[in-house]
Amino acid sequence: MSRSRRSVWNFGGTLVFTAVTMATGFIATPFLREWLGKERFGAWRVLTDWGAYLTLLEFGLGAALWARLATALDRADGVQIGRLLTAGAWAYLRVAGLFLAAGGVVLFWLQQKLNTPTLGAAEVRLSWLLTLSGALLLPFAVYRFLAETQQKSYLVSLLNTVQGLWTTGFGLVAAWLSFGLVGQSLATVSAQLLTTSLLAWRGWRQYPLRWREPLHRPTWDELQTLNRPAFIYMASLRVGILSDSVVIAGVLGVGAVTPFFLTQRLIALAQGQLLGFANATWAGLANLHATGETGRFRTRTMELTGLVSGLSLVLLVPLAAYSRSFIALWVGTGDYCGAAVVWLAAINAWLGALFYLWGWTLNGTGRIAHWAPWAAVFTAVNLTCSIAATFWVGLSGPLIGTLAGYLLVTSWALPMTLHRVFGWSPREIWHRALGPCLWAIPYALALNWVAARTSPDGWVRIGGEIGASLAVGLVFWWTLGLTRPERTELTLQVRKANPFARG
Repeated sequence: MSRSRRSVWNFGGTLVFTAVTMATGFIATPFLREWLGKERFGAWRVLTDWGAYLTLLEFGLGAALWARLATALDRADGVQIGRLLTAGAWAYLRVAGLFLAAGGVVLFWLQQKLNTPTLGAAEVRLSWLLTLSGALLLPFAVYRFLAETQQKSYLVSLLNTVQGLWTTGFGLVAAWLSFGLVGQSLATVSAQLLTTSLLAWRGWRQYPLRWREPLHRPTWDELQTLNRPAFIYMASLRVGILSDSVVIAGVLGVGAVTPFFLTQRLIALAQGQLLGFANATWAGLANLHATGETGRFRTRTMELTGLVSGLSLVLLVPLAAYSRSFIALWVGTGDYCGAAVVWLAAINAWLGALFYLWGWTLNGTGRIAHWAPWAAVFTAVNLTCSIAATFWVGLSGPLIGTLAGYLLVTSWALPMTLHRVFGWSPREIWHRALGPCLWAIPYALALNWVAARTSPDGWVRIGGEIGASLAVGLVFWWTLGLTRPERTELTLQVRKANPFARG
């Protein structure tokens, strides 16, 4: 299977995962909010984000494994792949210990901040301890990295879809039975156990972990050389996505998390889809670089930059314009935080998709150390501005902080790093990224004006209006955003990558 075709399979798997997650999430969320209550629902979002935060204690191990496994797979070096997986498993065993220890410290904060008249400390404590038990599965996470590096992310997406369905179904039953936060934690951990076991079973048959053999020190040292810069890079990504709920809970209270989460839910799901596109292509780009095809590596990255930018705007503009109408039908206008939150989230999602793609060209080729110092600066600016803006303006504060980090740091420092490492022109990179804005900005203004003056009174009507808006955006992107040679080349690439064609 060619690189392009694998990318299509991977992106198709992401599409299925997103579609199922979106459908089940939209159906389940109103019931969860009613059965759990507003405060308990918000508390669960905070617990989930803190759990994701603690995964930073891997200190970039996953990203280092991705880069080193990509090189070993390109060389078809089965011995080194086995050594990398075993070294990674031992390292993750150490991470599990750190995870549990740090979780105990976080518990003190959680018990204070989430202790409300309707939510007791005992429930928070038991739910958090169940969440921490998922750390015992960490050593087997290496097999997920193996599948993704083999350009088989579609398998991971399929299992993530199963995990999402299990979590949602179990969580709904638990909420209906009044099991509260404890029931949600049981649903999450049991789903993780299922998918991790299946990936481990697949990977173990190819490369079993050699627990009893002495650890191969050169391989261990090889991972450690990428650990610190990869950690800084991954931390900068997760802070931008995960810190919002934690900041709001700390500054405005846990009750404010629920409307903030629900208001930007459409945008967040779209952002996950856009990041999934980069995940579907990074292994193929890394392979081009590893095989010395630097010209094609640059060309493909530039093409993908324009593609990600254009399709991001096609998707995000209608979702942002119709978010208020959607929220009104979904959970009611009482949980709508305003247009500022929606459009700030949309702009951040567009910029984040571009920066995520560019960052993976560095991480996938083992050059992430060049970006790590700037990623640390972005994280500091993001957190500082997020906390200050939340005190100052309220719920839109965390989104203002992320945008400030993007504009003040990433927008110029990341293209500069790509120029220093690969010799690419920052002007050309931004030309590709900003080109679609020439049609997207007028389109966004016009569509927002139309959406503000219509009030769809049912799901069929709002679905039709959003679908029609997406179709119009695609037409604008295809006719105004692409040149004739670009349309011809893209059509050829799609035909070559057709997953159902022979060859």
